[in-house]
Amino acid sequence: MSGRVVYAMKVTNKVTMPEYDALTREQLPNKIPDWFNRDWCRRVGDSIYDFTTGEPKQRKSVHDERAVKRDLSGEYALLSQDFYYFGDQAIPLPDDLAPVIAKTQGHRSNANGPYLDRFVAWIRGLGCESGTVAGEPIYRRFRVGRQQENAARGEPSRGASRASCGTS
Repeated sequence: MSGRVVYAMKVTNKVTMPEYDALTREQLPNKIPDWFNRDWCRRVGDSIYDFTTGEPKQRKSVHDERAVKRDLSGEYALLSQDFYYFGDQAIPLPDDLAPVIAKTQGHRSNANGPYLDRFVAWIRGLGCESGTVAGEPIYRRFRVGRQQENAARGEPSRGASRASCGTS
């Protein structure tokens, strides 16, 4: 996926990790991974730590014990109502925006300042609405019965995107 945009977001809120766990338990239960659910989308939720007992306990998810230190190294969960998710339909980034590419998972708060206006104009110019989910998670190995699930939901299968917005 080198040189491609998998996910982009404007942070619209931040909450502590325990607050995020409470929010997902109370209002967004689909964000909590349900490892044994037949729907693979429910397996890859991002609320992977349970803080109900004070100390965080890792929920069964695509993360394992090797990720705990990195996962819990930040104080906040960053939230967004203004995002684009391309997943396995990642979009090539124009060459003049290459310096914004993150080499690792995470964020850089001010490093991309000189590119902000150009990046925003480019991504908004793709024809996608904010909040678009145009692809599926890259972790296909966690899917169960993908074709049957997609057919039941009336969705295309075999790598077709859910939305068409610059994903050709």
